[in-house]
Amino acid sequence: MTVKNIFLSVAIPTPLRCLFDYLPDKNTNHKILKPGLRVSVSFGRQKNVTGFIVSINNKTDHPEHKLKRINNILDDCPIINTEHLNLLLWASNYYHHPIGEVIHNALPALLRKNNSITNYEDSFWSLSKNNSLPNVNSKKISPTQIKILGHLKKSKVSISQFDLNKIFPGAKRSLNALEKRGLIRKETKKNS
Repeated sequence: MTVKNIFLSVAIPTPLRCLFDYLPDKNTNHKILKPGLRVSVSFGRQKNVTGFIVSINNKTDHPEHKLKRINNILDDCPIINTEHLNLLLWASNYYHHPIGEVIHNALPALLRKNNSITNYEDSFWSLSKNNSLPNVNSKKISPTQIKILGHLKKSKVSISQFDLNKIFPGAKRSLNALEKRGLIRKETKKNS
């Protein structure tokens, strides 16, 4: 397909049960366009709406001069693979629900936003400098907090908040309480 005859079928989170055709941005390399990519598009009065490329076509039912161009591509690679996209298309068809809303609701909140996710922060927890476990009776420490302290002592390296939440569901409150007491410390790292 040449750049002239590329049309993007984009799913937008609206109650309308159809895909919307857009033209790629003039500066976009057509080789990076793939189903599953998030794109920023103008829709109605809204300037920036997050949409998802569902298919790339060389034909459209609408006059080309009436089609809008995408504002920009939000991801370097598709965040929804073909298998998941097909599952979401099936669910949309089976449950008679708009595909844009189905895809939108299937994603975590961070991916629903209209910005790229190249930079994000991750929190890592470790024991504070004193490295000694407190006397359980001297301070009011919950059983979950004791388990978290023991786990951090065993690991000897900082552990991500994501991993701690998997091991100890709802650990955020306990981590914050332990940090307030000066028993553990949080290190925030930016990833790109």
